[in-house]
Amino acid sequence: RALGRGSNAGGVGQSAIRIVGDVTRAGYNLVNGRGVTDTSAISTASCASLSCQTWTSPQQAVEWATRVLGEKEQRTCEACTKTETVPGVGLTPLIQEEYDTKLQALQDLITKAKNTTPENLRQAGSASLPITRGSSRRCATSRTRTCWRGACLRVALASVRG
Repeated sequence: RALGRGSNAGGVGQSAIRIVGDVTRAGYNLVNGRGVTDTSAISTASCASLSCQTWTSPQQAVEWATRVLGEKEQRTCEACTKTETVPGVGLTPLIQEEYDTKLQALQDLITKAKNTTPENLRQAGSASLPITRGSSRRCATSRTRTCWRGACLRVALASVRG
């Protein structure tokens, strides 16, 4: 059986064993106290871990992991391709994407293009490193953009790390 999928995999007429995806799905579910084959999203109200704050479903976690790490598909049948590998992109593109998004969100707060509502503060921060009204005010009074960029880099790294 493929870990996290609940069905046989890797043999003739079966889907490949997806090393990264299957382990990520099972791990996400175990960390969140669920059965390894659960595919449902976790609501904000029932989320009790950093993993479900970062990814609301096992599928989101799988997509993130396979984008970063790549995927290795394994088959055990005799007359088939045994291993196929798809490389991941690594963390650098994700950090840059998060940095750009967080910088824009923080600039919107600092320049008062957007109000400092809880939702707008959440968009500028991350689950493990939130931006508060106080931190956005400190950056607003800073004479340089170094504060903005430094804060955004720390938030982007925290966001990508989960």
